[in-house]
Amino acid sequence: MRADSWQAADRPYRSIFTADRRLDAADVADVWGHAIQFSGGSIDTGDVVDAPRVMAEIGGISVDLGTTAEVREFVRVCMAVADELDSWAADGSDG
Repeated sequence: MRADSWQAADRPYRSIFTADRRLDAADVADVWGHAIQFSGGSIDTGDVVDAPRVMAEIGGISVDLGTTAEVREFVRVCMAVADELDSWAADGSDG
């Protein structure tokens, strides 16, 4: 984990980040998490500054993939598409 400096506010906070994770299948993609931590140690759920978010750098471009719930839905849809494509390939027909 790494953290930015504390920000002066009614509720002091700082940005914290998970370790970067590189996708095994792609040398051009890193994924990490970002959250807002208050001085008491709690994490903002989106009521004050921002909800925890999953970020990625793909081909040198930073992308906000969304909240943890949004990313879980995105992954679920990606898996469904991958499963459908795998079933097409397993069919073995030419069309």
